Amino acid sequence: QINQRFKDFKISYKLKSVELKPTDSEINASGMYTIRLLDKHGVNVSLLDVGFGISQVLPIITQSLVSQGETIIIEQPELHLHPKLQTELGDLFIESALVRSNTLIVETHSEHLLLRIMKRMRQTYEETLPNDKSKVTPDDVAVLYVDDNDDCTVVRHMELNRHGEFVKSWPEGFFDEELDELFF
Repeated sequence: QINQRFKDFKISYKLKSVELKPTDSEINASGMYTIRLLDKHGVNVSLLDVGFGISQVLPIITQSLVSQGETIIIEQPELHLHPKLQTELGDLFIESALVRSNTLIVETHSEHLLLRIMKRMRQTYEETLPNDKSKVTPDDVAVLYVDDNDDCTVVRHMELNRHGEFVKSWPEGFFDEELDELFF
């Protein structure tokens, strides 16, 4: 499953588990495994030798795919990831929540991740969702915007409609930054 997700994310490595042999370490390694990455030529590559984004996203993918009925808390999963991979995380999180019955609490600054979830919501409503994607509705997603406000922190629930749009305007300084960069 993880290798399939790597392929979906267009990550050009494959994950392989290798059983440690007693000669590999001073401790008894019987039944212990290590993970190796294989590049497109089948050469073993250390996690230390690939981009930081790969080592960052591997535990997120793994936890999202193997957990069942769990609460998963993830902080800034978008760090060191290309925007395309950030959008793919949106699909992964939807699948983890709806197919594997996980509750995900994700702290993010990524518009890309949120926009993918909103797009899938709209596609669900319009019945244009790709067949291999899970249907997602406003009841499945809660967007909370945390804002420092002088002496206190304010948490706002940003309700989404079935079209994948915010019911009320987004607070200043998030989605409008992209528009400012593009047009002003």
